[in-house]
Amino acid sequence: MFKGWIGIASLLTILGVGLGTGIAAAFYWNRLTSVETADVVTTPDSVVVQQLQQVGELVTAKFTADIPVQATSDRTVAGVSIGTTELTYMARGEVAAGIDFSAITAENITVDGATLTVVLPPTTILDKKIDVTESEVVAYNRGTLGLGPDRAPELQDEAENEALMRLVGAACDGDILTLAQKKAEEQFAALFSGFQFEAITIQSASNPNQVCRGDSDG
Repeated sequence: MFKGWIGIASLLTILGVGLGTGIAAAFYWNRLTSVETADVVTTPDSVVVQQLQQVGELVTAKFTADIPVQATSDRTVAGVSIGTTELTYMARGEVAAGIDFSAITAENITVDGATLTVVLPPTTILDKKIDVTESEVVAYNRGTLGLGPDRAPELQDEAENEALMRLVGAACDGDILTLAQKKAEEQFAALFSGFQFEAITIQSASNPNQVCRGDSDG
Protein backbone atom coordinates (compact mmCIF):
# COMPACT_ATOMS: atom_id res chain seq x y z
CA MET A 1 0.00 0.00 0.00
CA PHE A 2 2.88 2.34 0.78
CA LYS A 3 4.29 2.19 -2.74
CA GLY A 4 0.79 2.52 -4.10
CA TRP A 5 0.38 5.90 -2.46
CA ILE A 6 3.70 7.03 -3.90
CA GLY A 7 2.16 6.06 -7.25
CA ILE A 8 -0.68 8.48 -6.65
CA ALA A 9 1.87 11.17 -5.91
CA SER A 10 3.64 10.37 -9.17
CA LEU A 11 0.34 10.64 -11.01
CA LEU A 12 0.02 14.29 -10.10
CA THR A 13 3.57 14.99 -11.19
CA ILE A 14 2.85 13.35 -14.54
CA LEU A 15 -0.23 15.52 -14.88
CA GLY A 16 2.18 18.44 -14.90
CA VAL A 17 1.13 20.28 -11.74
CA GLY A 18 4.14 19.54 -9.51
CA LEU A 19 2.02 18.42 -6.56
CA GLY A 20 3.35 14.89 -6.17
CA THR A 21 5.99 15.86 -3.60
CA GLY A 22 3.35 17.54 -1.45
CA ILE A 23 1.23 14.38 -1.40
CA ALA A 24 4.17 12.16 -0.54
CA ALA A 25 5.28 14.48 2.28
CA ALA A 26 1.77 14.69 3.68
CA PHE A 27 1.49 10.90 3.55
CA TYR A 28 4.76 10.45 5.43
CA TRP A 29 3.63 12.93 8.08
CA ASN A 30 0.28 11.24 8.45
CA ARG A 31 1.91 7.84 8.97
CA LEU A 32 4.07 9.29 11.76
CA THR A 33 1.47 11.36 13.57
CA SER A 34 -1.39 8.89 13.28
CA VAL A 35 0.54 6.47 15.47
CA GLU A 36 0.92 9.04 18.27
CA THR A 37 -2.49 10.69 18.46
CA ALA A 38 -6.11 9.84 17.84
CA ASP A 39 -6.91 13.45 16.92
CA VAL A 40 -5.33 13.29 13.44
CA VAL A 41 -8.08 13.49 10.83
CA THR A 42 -5.97 13.82 7.67
CA THR A 43 -5.80 10.55 5.74
CA PRO A 44 -3.98 9.60 2.53
CA ASP A 45 -7.36 9.49 0.81
CA SER A 46 -8.24 13.04 1.82
CA VAL A 47 -4.79 14.38 0.95
CA VAL A 48 -4.97 12.90 -2.54
CA VAL A 49 -8.48 14.29 -3.01
CA GLN A 50 -7.32 17.77 -2.04
CA GLN A 51 -4.42 17.61 -4.47
CA LEU A 52 -6.54 16.23 -7.31
CA GLN A 53 -8.99 19.08 -6.76
CA GLN A 54 -6.10 21.49 -7.21
CA VAL A 55 -5.25 19.84 -10.52
CA GLY A 56 -8.58 21.17 -11.78
CA GLU A 57 -9.26 19.49 -15.11
CA LEU A 58 -7.78 16.72 -17.24
CA VAL A 59 -8.62 16.71 -20.96
CA THR A 60 -8.68 13.20 -22.43
CA ALA A 61 -10.45 13.73 -25.78
CA LYS A 62 -10.70 16.51 -28.34
CA PHE A 63 -12.93 17.01 -31.37
CA THR A 64 -12.10 19.50 -34.14
CA ALA A 65 -14.09 20.33 -37.25
CA ASP A 66 -14.75 22.94 -39.92
CA ILE A 67 -18.39 24.06 -39.78
CA PRO A 68 -19.94 26.07 -42.66
CA VAL A 69 -22.74 28.37 -41.57
CA GLN A 70 -24.92 30.85 -43.45
CA ALA A 71 -26.57 33.80 -41.72
CA THR A 72 -29.16 36.03 -43.40
CA SER A 73 -30.93 39.31 -42.77
CA ASP A 74 -33.88 40.87 -44.64
CA ARG A 75 -34.73 44.50 -45.33
CA THR A 76 -38.46 44.99 -45.35
CA VAL A 77 -40.78 47.82 -46.33
CA ALA A 78 -44.39 47.62 -45.20
CA GLY A 79 -43.82 44.01 -44.27
CA VAL A 80 -42.42 43.12 -47.69
CA SER A 81 -38.81 42.01 -48.16
CA ILE A 82 -36.97 44.17 -50.67
CA GLY A 83 -33.50 42.72 -50.16
CA THR A 84 -31.69 39.91 -48.37
CA THR A 85 -28.13 39.86 -47.17
CA GLU A 86 -26.36 36.51 -46.93
CA LEU A 87 -23.10 35.85 -45.08
CA THR A 88 -21.34 32.50 -45.36
CA TYR A 89 -18.87 31.72 -42.61
CA MET A 90 -16.43 28.80 -42.39
CA ALA A 91 -15.74 28.21 -38.72
CA ARG A 92 -12.98 26.02 -37.34
CA GLY A 93 -13.64 24.91 -33.79
CA GLU A 94 -12.62 22.54 -31.04
CA VAL A 95 -14.42 20.73 -28.24
CA ALA A 96 -12.47 19.28 -25.31
CA ALA A 97 -13.83 16.65 -22.92
CA GLY A 98 -12.42 15.07 -19.80
CA ILE A 99 -12.60 15.06 -16.01
CA ASP A 100 -13.35 17.91 -13.64
CA PHE A 101 -11.46 16.98 -10.48
CA SER A 102 -13.28 19.61 -8.42
CA ALA A 103 -16.11 17.06 -8.24
CA ILE A 104 -13.96 14.38 -6.60
CA THR A 105 -14.42 13.40 -2.94
CA ALA A 106 -12.76 10.98 -0.52
CA GLU A 107 -15.37 8.42 -1.49
CA ASN A 108 -13.86 8.29 -4.99
CA ILE A 109 -10.57 6.76 -3.76
CA THR A 110 -10.45 3.61 -1.64
CA VAL A 111 -7.41 1.66 -0.46
CA ASP A 112 -8.19 -1.65 1.20
CA GLY A 113 -4.93 -3.38 2.01
CA ALA A 114 -3.25 -3.94 -1.35
CA THR A 115 -6.41 -3.13 -3.33
CA LEU A 116 -6.91 0.28 -4.91
CA THR A 117 -10.27 1.44 -6.25
CA VAL A 118 -10.62 4.79 -8.02
CA VAL A 119 -14.02 6.02 -9.17
CA LEU A 120 -13.45 8.92 -11.55
CA PRO A 121 -16.02 11.72 -11.86
CA PRO A 122 -18.21 11.52 -14.97
CA THR A 123 -16.54 12.91 -18.06
CA THR A 124 -17.91 16.20 -19.26
CA ILE A 125 -17.29 18.87 -21.89
CA LEU A 126 -14.60 21.09 -20.42
CA ASP A 127 -14.16 23.61 -23.22
CA LYS A 128 -15.59 24.62 -26.57
CA LYS A 129 -14.41 27.39 -28.86
CA ILE A 130 -14.30 28.79 -32.36
CA ASP A 131 -10.78 29.64 -33.49
CA VAL A 132 -11.39 33.03 -35.08
CA THR A 133 -7.84 33.13 -36.45
CA GLU A 134 -8.55 29.99 -38.51
CA SER A 135 -12.13 30.93 -39.44
CA GLU A 136 -13.27 33.31 -42.15
CA VAL A 137 -16.15 34.90 -44.00
CA VAL A 138 -16.10 33.21 -47.39
CA ALA A 139 -19.02 35.09 -48.95
CA TYR A 140 -20.99 38.26 -48.25
CA ASN A 141 -23.84 39.15 -50.62
CA ARG A 142 -26.35 41.98 -50.17
CA GLY A 143 -28.52 40.76 -53.01
CA THR A 144 -29.76 42.33 -56.19
CA LEU A 145 -28.93 46.04 -56.34
CA GLY A 146 -27.33 45.76 -52.89
CA LEU A 147 -30.65 46.35 -51.16
CA GLY A 148 -29.97 43.89 -48.35
CA PRO A 149 -29.02 45.47 -44.99
CA ASP A 150 -25.30 45.96 -44.35
CA ARG A 151 -24.96 43.92 -41.16
CA ALA A 152 -21.66 42.08 -41.59
CA PRO A 153 -20.47 42.22 -37.94
CA GLU A 154 -23.84 41.16 -36.53
CA LEU A 155 -24.24 38.35 -39.07
CA GLN A 156 -20.73 37.08 -38.36
CA ASP A 157 -21.51 36.97 -34.62
CA GLU A 158 -24.69 35.03 -35.35
CA ALA A 159 -22.77 32.64 -37.59
CA GLU A 160 -20.11 32.03 -34.93
CA ASN A 161 -22.74 31.27 -32.29
CA GLU A 162 -24.56 28.89 -34.61
CA ALA A 163 -21.28 27.23 -35.59
CA LEU A 164 -20.40 26.65 -31.94
CA MET A 165 -23.76 24.97 -31.31
CA ARG A 166 -23.30 22.74 -34.35
CA LEU A 167 -19.73 21.94 -33.33
CA VAL A 168 -20.78 20.71 -29.89
CA GLY A 169 -23.64 18.78 -31.45
CA ALA A 170 -21.24 17.05 -33.82
CA ALA A 171 -18.89 16.20 -30.95
CA CYS A 172 -21.79 14.76 -28.98
CA ASP A 173 -22.98 12.75 -31.97
CA GLY A 174 -19.44 11.42 -32.26
CA ASP A 175 -19.72 10.18 -28.64
CA ILE A 176 -16.91 12.36 -27.34
CA LEU A 177 -17.85 11.73 -23.69
CA THR A 178 -17.58 7.96 -24.04
CA LEU A 179 -14.20 8.32 -25.71
CA ALA A 180 -13.02 10.71 -23.00
CA GLN A 181 -14.17 8.29 -20.29
CA LYS A 182 -12.39 5.34 -21.91
CA LYS A 183 -9.14 7.29 -22.31
CA ALA A 184 -9.27 8.59 -18.74
CA GLU A 185 -9.71 5.09 -17.33
CA GLU A 186 -6.87 3.78 -19.53
CA GLN A 187 -4.51 6.57 -18.45
CA PHE A 188 -5.17 6.09 -14.75
CA ALA A 189 -4.90 2.30 -15.00
CA ALA A 190 -1.58 2.58 -16.83
CA LEU A 191 -0.18 5.04 -14.29
CA PHE A 192 -0.97 2.81 -11.32
CA SER A 193 -0.03 -0.50 -12.96
CA GLY A 194 3.64 -0.15 -12.08
CA PHE A 195 3.03 0.00 -8.33
CA GLN A 196 2.55 -2.78 -5.85
CA PHE A 197 -1.20 -3.01 -5.60
CA GLU A 198 -2.46 -6.54 -5.97
CA ALA A 199 -5.68 -5.31 -7.51
CA ILE A 200 -6.51 -2.00 -9.21
CA THR A 201 -9.96 -0.96 -10.35
CA ILE A 202 -10.45 2.26 -12.31
CA GLN A 203 -13.98 3.15 -13.26
CA SER A 204 -16.11 6.20 -13.96
CA ALA A 205 -19.15 7.32 -12.04
CA SER A 206 -22.26 6.81 -14.09
CA ASN A 207 -24.60 9.70 -14.70
CA PRO A 208 -27.75 8.50 -16.48
CA ASN A 209 -29.19 12.02 -16.51
CA GLN A 210 -26.18 13.49 -18.27
CA VAL A 211 -27.06 15.24 -21.51
CA CYS A 212 -24.05 16.02 -23.68
CA ARG A 213 -25.34 19.28 -25.08
CA GLY A 214 -26.59 20.38 -21.68
CA ASP A 215 -23.14 19.85 -20.17
CA SER A 216 -21.65 22.14 -22.78
CA ASP A 217 -23.49 25.24 -21.66
CA GLY A 218 -20.82 26.28 -19.16
